[in-house]
Amino acid sequence: MSILFWWFDGFCGRFCRGLAVIEDYVDSLRDLDGLVMNSGFIDGGYDSSIRLSRSVFVLTGCGLGIVDGKYGGFYGVLSDRPLIHASNYYVFEDTPLLIMQTLEFMVAYEVLRSLDVDLLFMDGAYHISAMYARTSRYYRDFLYSEILNELIRDVLCPCFNERGPSELPMSEVDDVVERWCSKSGFDELGDQPYPIAYHVAWDKIRLHMLLRLLKAAEEHDVGVFWLAKEYHSSVLSRYLGYQWISDLALLTEGLSMSSSIYVPVHRVVGRDEGFKLHDVAKDFPEEYASWDLVYFKVHRYSPVLCLTYPSAHRDLLECALGTLYTLSHGKGYPEPMIIVHSKSTVSRGIAGLIADKLYEKSGDVSLAKTARDAMGLR
Repeated sequence: MSILFWWFDGFCGRFCRGLAVIEDYVDSLRDLDGLVMNSGFIDGGYDSSIRLSRSVFVLTGCGLGIVDGKYGGFYGVLSDRPLIHASNYYVFEDTPLLIMQTLEFMVAYEVLRSLDVDLLFMDGAYHISAMYARTSRYYRDFLYSEILNELIRDVLCPCFNERGPSELPMSEVDDVVERWCSKSGFDELGDQPYPIAYHVAWDKIRLHMLLRLLKAAEEHDVGVFWLAKEYHSSVLSRYLGYQWISDLALLTEGLSMSSSIYVPVHRVVGRDEGFKLHDVAKDFPEEYASWDLVYFKVHRYSPVLCLTYPSAHRDLLECALGTLYTLSHGKGYPEPMIIVHSKSTVSRGIAGLIADKLYEKSGDVSLAKTARDAMGLR
């Protein structure tokens, strides 16, 4: 018991010293109340069903603008009329997420071009969106395939640039993947050529659409920020010496009595140049290769939220925080983000029902359930 008390006493002491360090950098959101900029809010959703040899996707991406204090109409693909696609082959489980993010970037671009906005708010985290996906990094050799890069540059990029979110060229990606696999030998692609090629192709297209969005935002002097509902980072806690706890857990406990505050992490840890991105494309522009992290809390009983963004947009941070704080209306989360989330939510299991119907009508064995699904083991 004495050993446990000694450990707990030491932990509490270090915990309090860590919070004292943070308190020196805490700023008030109340000073930014009422600072609302013309803004766009974007979120997406998806459901997928991976079958014996094909996959079915249901995708949404919703955008909403607030200009001169008034809500505008919706942009993109809403949950009442989602995009539905049956690919020609099965895919990795995290591939549909890449497709949804691509759709979100296309919706954000549409909002940027259609409305006079100063800020764009995306769902998620910037540095995760700007890096190659984990599965792509595992198949790193395929990222630099000359054949695939040529097909993406000459076929897919012009196609995606010309179309809107509701015309997401899913079939064209299928065709490019098949052309790549037919031009590459079996030894090069291994025993899962189509899932690998499909995943890598969508990952590269996703980053292409992200860069298109960031460049357009720079041309129009628009700041782009990512708001995460849940984010499991330990940048701050590791800096303070807590290796086993996440930033959100640390701040939720440490700031439990606080309200209307924000903590710019790059200032706490002394990273004035921002944090550097890892595992990005070789041609990723240097001006977007660093990012900032800010935690904020609207009121005493609201959750701690995370805002990430390219360091190049740091000058608009207070405008972004003021907008989010004012539009939260004491709810702890910005109302426009709640709206686009509800308009883009996809019912879980809907892709499986669609796949079942397609299988019943066509009798195509490639759309039959996998053994796991057939036995109800999910």
